[in-house]
Amino acid sequence: MARDEMALEAVAYEPPPESAAQRRLPLDVGWIVAREAPGYLVRLGDGAEHHATLGAGVLPALADECVREGRPVLVRASDDGWVVLGALQTAPSAAVVRDGVVTVTGREVRLEAEAELLVEAGPTRLRLDRRGRVSLTAERLTMRVASLIKLIASKVELP
Repeated sequence: MARDEMALEAVAYEPPPESAAQRRLPLDVGWIVAREAPGYLVRLGDGAEHHATLGAGVLPALADECVREGRPVLVRASDDGWVVLGALQTAPSAAVVRDGVVTVTGREVRLEAEAELLVEAGPTRLRLDRRGRVSLTAERLTMRVASLIKLIASKVELP
């Protein structure tokens, strides 16, 4: 092949047509500042505020937690307005799951339930309810106490 036959022609580059996904606006980071029916008020990094709805799979409880904790969220503008796609994790998880074991650690661990807290393992059950009642159901109960067991009640029944 002769050298002049190898010369390349200069051609204007034309990118391939954009897909719908490529035409979308990029993701933004924002903060949910308030719940406003039917969605949320989100403040972007530039200070602009927009009404947003929750994307598929984003639970309202997560959005409410982001409001309380000031956790940043990922948002995107869409044809229907702004959408919250999820939250950014900025602290270690409280629970780690390994081989089916969930461990929660902390200086103080607090569990709060509006109506009832229930802990179950096989046939054993510990139930705490909002009326101040505690129920422990088990096949056997062993208590090892180094010093004192003190029961304060108006009535104690033993079988």
